[in-house]
Amino acid sequence: MNESKLYKESVATIVTTPIFYYLSNFFIPFSLSFANELSS
Repeated sequence: MNESKLYKESVATIVTTPIFYYLSNFFIPFSLSFANELSS
């Protein structure tokens, strides 16, 4: 029972980590360019 929960949590971490990584890679330059548009 406990091993199954740990396995599911580790799988969720492995799956979601690259998603957050790609989202941040997309979102950070987008927000920076948006801030540049506002400031100029």
